[in-house]
Amino acid sequence: MRVLLADDDRELVLRLKQDLETDGHSVDAVIESDRAIELARLNTYQVGLMNDELTCLQGLGACRSMLNSGASPYVIMISSEADSPGRIRCLRCGADDYIQKPIPYDELIERMRAVIRRLSRTMTYGDLRLDMFKRTVERAGRSVALTNREFELLSYFMHHPEAILPRETLAADVWSMPFDTGTNIVDVYVTYLRRKLNRVGAPWIQTIRGKGYCFGAAD
Repeated sequence: MRVLLADDDRELVLRLKQDLETDGHSVDAVIESDRAIELARLNTYQVGLMNDELTCLQGLGACRSMLNSGASPYVIMISSEADSPGRIRCLRCGADDYIQKPIPYDELIERMRAVIRRLSRTMTYGDLRLDMFKRTVERAGRSVALTNREFELLSYFMHHPEAILPRETLAADVWSMPFDTGTNIVDVYVTYLRRKLNRVGAPWIQTIRGKGYCFGAAD
């Protein structure tokens, strides 16, 4: 599993990185939030381990940026807060889970194994195969290289096959933002994705005039 670890406690970061790599994970470890966000935009990670409370890290903002970039499907917050409001704050920022300091390593590993169980699944539709854990796509047995955002968009389409999806819905659920009639970002990324998929076979994404898009068979 590829992991992005971000915390300003250098000793903690080094220890966790060593332990996780000993267990067979690939870990990019940083102590600055800007660097964490940069790596999240450049690479694909299965898990982000993010500190939530240190001002210099701005962990909550980094978490949001990771999720908005589509780089990490699962974020675990590293928190010192034991009270319920603190835990709720972690989850409201977009984190999927949290773990409290001092970190019990056995518990962290079990939480990460739970991530593997959740993500180790494939989705298929026709000749299209999407691996949620490896974040790979194949069509008719041929690999299709997608960016993080294109992958998230295709995943959303495949979770809603043959449904007409308005641009407003795609903007809210894939980009986590309200739909702006002054931007064509949804249309642009649908075009990118459609172009890559269509190189291998017949079109899967249909434009429904005046309504939005439909993945799969459309009447």
